[in-house]
Amino acid sequence: MPQDLGTFTQDYLGKGNISVDSSLYGFLPSEEKFQYGQQRAVEKRGLLNESTSLGMNQMRTGTTNQLAQSTGGQGLASYMGGGFGGRQRGMVRDISQATSAYSSGLAGLQQQKKEGMAGIEYDRKMSEFDFGDDLMDRIMKLNNLYPDKITLGDSGGDGGDSQGDAPFGGTFTSIPNDWQGATIYVNGILYNWNEDSGSYETGYKGGS
Repeated sequence: MPQDLGTFTQDYLGKGNISVDSSLYGFLPSEEKFQYGQQRAVEKRGLLNESTSLGMNQMRTGTTNQLAQSTGGQGLASYMGGGFGGRQRGMVRDISQATSAYSSGLAGLQQQKKEGMAGIEYDRKMSEFDFGDDLMDRIMKLNNLYPDKITLGDSGGDGGDSQGDAPFGGTFTSIPNDWQGATIYVNGILYNWNEDSGSYETGYKGGS
């Protein structure tokens, strides 16, 4: 593919076996906003990792301080003086409370990180679908104006069982019943393959 096309555009057209004359490149959507969103997803993952690590360090420090305060700053040796039985029970209670709070806090941080990462990945994937839809919509409009400068090739789908990774399945006059590609056009309307229902639907972009 020509180097003056964006990386995602090159991959998308290559997988769909779509050829666009270089004279039309300027009419294709720019990847600037799309690539910015992809980079932001990388940055957000880094920030989430940092904040989770910071939270864990703060919890460890807080637990250590809590135990130190409960012993008057003398550590476990303070329990070994007079009235050992009572002090021992107090030690066990304090340690149990501190470790329980730490475990609960740690589990909460890990769950927040898991949910945060899932949200970031969902947004990143949706930006790919959105850009792909925009790209194909532009290509189909250009194909109507310049059919001799655009070739919509066979995506390589073979009827449902072997889906491969081709994003574009071609154009149709009726909705096919089996897999033709991740996206197709039917009478000028964009359809996406829904893996759950095993059919093409308008507006569906994958995921849950």
